[in-house]
Parts: sequence; structure tokens; C-alpha cells
Amino acid sequence: MCACPACPKGALPAMYTKDSTYKPTGKDITLGSAKVYVTGDPSWKTAVIVMHDVFGPEGGHHKALCDALAAGGHYVVSACVLACVRSSRIDRSIR
Repeated sequence: MCACPACPKGALPAMYTKDSTYKPTGKDITLGSAKVYVTGDPSWKTAVIVMHDVFGPEGGHHKALCDALAAGGHYVVSACVLACVRSSRIDRSIR
């Protein structure tokens, strides 16, 4: 069960809770101006792109989820899309 009070009942299993002593197995890299978390082997035949929620990639357990997908045999990429949106002309115009 998710430990976050904002999550719907049964959202994510306990392995993704903040109480966990989980250590990410992937790495943070920079592609252009985007911060990206990658995990798994890029030579694998399948890839998964993980999009974070409104709280951002550091606001939940996204790295644990990415690593779990990589353990299933997928190369996983998770980019911080909020950084791109925050710096866009559209975002600046609504401030």
C-alpha cells in the first residue's frame, strides 16, 4: 500500500514507500538540458520511457519503479519534464 495520503487506495506496493532503504541502481545523466535517470542495459531489445507525476521525478519512488522495470529486462529512461516546462515560454507567460 502506498504511504502517501494523496495516493488512491492500493496505488503502489510497499516496496516503493519512503520508509524503504532502497538504493537506486541506475544513474542520473544529462541529455541536452534535461536531467535523465537511466537504468538497465541500452543494448536490450525493449525500452520503457517513464513519465513522472506532478510532484516531479524526486517526489516519489520513480527510481525504484524504473529499476524494477529494468530488472524485468527493459532499458528504462525517465526524464525530468518539469524542468523543460518551467523554462518554456508558455510557462513564463502564465506567471
